[in-house]
Amino acid sequence: MAWTKALPASELPSGEAAQVDIDGQQYLLCRDDTGVYALDNECPHAGAPLAMGNFSSPLIVCPWHAWEFDCRTGACVHSSHAKLRTYPAELREAEVWIDVPEAG
Repeated sequence: MAWTKALPASELPSGEAAQVDIDGQQYLLCRDDTGVYALDNECPHAGAPLAMGNFSSPLIVCPWHAWEFDCRTGACVHSSHAKLRTYPAELREAEVWIDVPEAG
């Protein structure tokens, strides 16, 4: 894993979600009053881009079939088998950083 700058914190205000692309992989970033969270951006149910869904902390709602995922844990409300992979994330000064798998 490698800590990587994802985006300026100003581009991810509290209560918002955003997609970032790092080394050809899409990640979903969510921020609320408790912190910033990073997950895979693809819904395991049908492959929808979760960043296009609605975020109401702590839940991100899939835009295609309304499956809900907890941004803090990756757990799916509708199926215990459909969990999103999560990644360590943190705010460092005015930037959002995530610990992503190393390329290669």
